[in-house]
Amino acid sequence: TEPGKEMEVDDATGLLLVGTSGQNVDNVLRYSTIGSSLDVMEGMLKWRHLAPTAPDTLHCFPMSEEDPFICQRCPHLFF
Repeated sequence: TEPGKEMEVDDATGLLLVGTSGQNVDNVLRYSTIGSSLDVMEGMLKWRHLAPTAPDTLHCFPMSEEDPFICQRCPHLFF
């Protein structure tokens, strides 16, 4: 999602769809003891955070006002 913009529901289906390039998942695997990509993705949904290692070990622009990677709503599909 772009900084400061909440994820949007797809107008055609009414579903909240969230996808990433996978760098966020790979980075958590690199710096944790979590065993699989699927477990990391499940954790991200539980934690309601799409990039828990950013900006410390995952390159992104640090935000001082708000964290654009926090999920306000749980997506219907996360890939």
